Amino acid sequence: MARLLPIVMCVAVLLCLCGVPAFADSPPAPLFTFGTLGSGPGQFDHPSGIAIGADGFVYVADQHNHRVEKFKKDGTFVMQWGSYGGAPGQLNYPTGIAVAPNGTIYVTENQAHRISVFTSTGGFLGTVGGFGSGPGQFEYPVFIAFDAAGNYYVDDSENNRIDKFSSLNFFVTSWGTYGSGPGQFEQPYGVEVDALGFVYVGEYGGSRVQKFTDTGGFVASWGSFGTADGQFYAAEGIVADNIGNLYICDTGNNRIQKFTDGGTFLTKWGMQGNGVGQLYTPADIAMDPSTGNLYVAEWNNARVQVFGNPPTAVHHLSWGEVKKEYR
Repeated sequence: MARLLPIVMCVAVLLCLCGVPAFADSPPAPLFTFGTLGSGPGQFDHPSGIAIGADGFVYVADQHNHRVEKFKKDGTFVMQWGSYGGAPGQLNYPTGIAVAPNGTIYVTENQAHRISVFTSTGGFLGTVGGFGSGPGQFEYPVFIAFDAAGNYYVDDSENNRIDKFSSLNFFVTSWGTYGSGPGQFEQPYGVEVDALGFVYVGEYGGSRVQKFTDTGGFVASWGSFGTADGQFYAAEGIVADNIGNLYICDTGNNRIQKFTDGGTFLTKWGMQGNGVGQLYTPADIAMDPSTGNLYVAEWNNARVQVFGNPPTAVHHLSWGEVKKEYR
């Protein structure tokens, strides 16, 4: 009987597949927003990057106010730091933001071509990078993402590459050149690392997403310019959930699209506007690890909108995956 078990399981899986789509999903429901246009505490002028730390706080790169703002997860303003300039601790168009595993805050400065590092309360710790095309230098860096080991990856947009640094801020490697082929980039504007260590890159100019190993080995790509499901008009911020599904800011189409880690389209939501559930140039997205709720920074709406994320849909194995499992 033991030898028959794989066959019985395969038949059961095949029965589940009959008449059932490989993937089924539904968009999340809007919960609340916070922020309005302005320069006061809790207001925004083109919020660009957003991150949620293990400490439970939400950090927003308030780009045109040249500062970082810190909130509770319900949108209550906590504090802010930064002012316009190039001196240590000042910020020059902060664009991306990420929280390291040790709780420090990394901010990409698009116009200063560097990363500034802070404590979670705004204490300045140092900078990484500088203008140029050499190893460890940047030309208009946009977003940043950490892996579980504390290494981080930066989309170096005008150098059309991804730069990787160690947890000690040493340059490790880079990959990419300008172009539309596999492993090439047309303005990388979004980067994320999933729980398995794969690196995903959204392209503003290329309107697609590419998947790599943590050393730059090309794995897959999907997307093209357009408005259909799975197409993009500038792919920007990306976040992965705990099983690898990806939520991607389709910025020019004013929507979020959700995919499997292999690029299969699952669902979408949003349309241009400033009403509940509508979006206007969503730039970046973050996930609350404790609830699954999604926080979207809307560049032109000068706000953060929060969506209640439904449970992840079941992944029904394909026949090819069944054969691989019991090979």
